Amino acid sequence: MSFKIIRNANVEAKVVGGHNGNVMPRLGIVVNDTYEHTFSEASKESALLMQMDLNTISAIFTGGTFVFYNDKLRDYRRGDYTGFIHNDESINKLSDIIGVTDFSGKKSAVNGIFNRVRSRANNGLMMGGEWDKFDLDISSLGDGGSFNNRLMFKYSVFSRNIVTSLEVERLICTNGMVGLSDFLTYEVPIISGWEDNLKVVCNKIKPEISEVMRQRFIAMSEDMATIADVSDANTILKSRMDRAEGIEDRQRLSLLSNLTDLQKNLGSYYHQDVFNSRKSKFIASDLTQFDVYNILTEASSHTHGDEVNDGQAQRLANRLMFDSISREKDIIPVIPKSLESSPERAFFGVA
Repeated sequence: MSFKIIRNANVEAKVVGGHNGNVMPRLGIVVNDTYEHTFSEASKESALLMQMDLNTISAIFTGGTFVFYNDKLRDYRRGDYTGFIHNDESINKLSDIIGVTDFSGKKSAVNGIFNRVRSRANNGLMMGGEWDKFDLDISSLGDGGSFNNRLMFKYSVFSRNIVTSLEVERLICTNGMVGLSDFLTYEVPIISGWEDNLKVVCNKIKPEISEVMRQRFIAMSEDMATIADVSDANTILKSRMDRAEGIEDRQRLSLLSNLTDLQKNLGSYYHQDVFNSRKSKFIASDLTQFDVYNILTEASSHTHGDEVNDGQAQRLANRLMFDSISREKDIIPVIPKSLESSPERAFFGVA
């Protein structure tokens, strides 16, 4: 198999780069005189170079467990780790049953939010895969209410639990959201009998997830987003536009940003101090929660963004969908809904 798990490893630490003023020193390690890895400049591992000498760093890593796949370090625990570790047979079986995908060297497509999120763990390796998928059609939302949902199972050498998470794709525009809510993310304690137990888990949670999603999407299409939500979305979009790649990305992000421009769209309805006040969390905007959800997933699915911005957009989309269940808006003035608001729009700002 392609996994190589080295236990009680002998590790030698070294400094990589840092010989000129433009390059920060990075921590490199050699495991059992065979496998090498260099950590990034911004990593917590490279920060150790400023805190202790190489002999001390070597001692910290020595005795640890290191997971390599296709000769690349994917995960590790230092020498002081005393937690759970799968044996080779278990990891081999899990990789056969659930799957493994190496994203190293692969460039995600423009609409590859799912692949970008999947590839960011374990140095480009997704230890897991799609287990099942199910459709969700909400008739009251028309064509804009058709979703394809994928249940993903993920595992780790260092966890006895298999993590179950959800990917939501809105079919009218292939916009995607990666479920980050506690409701959607399950940790299933399974040590043996994986296939049968995972089938049971899958059959149990699918109807629960479907019903909550149905209720929330209908409510989101009717409930107005708050001023604070729209402001947060606008900040994310502007930050993404600063790093946009190409004219098409900038044009799309500019259109989406204009839809969330509070001064432009609501300046005649509210005093200026409302936009930055604590009350903005309770004051309605001209966009529905579903509008803002679609704007965020449109941006993260169809324009380029870094890990930080992708995460911000996905977290806000998740918050709109799940954390708004108990939210009540205390101030709901008579504001006309945005003319752009429509659950059947492929994406906002484009006819």
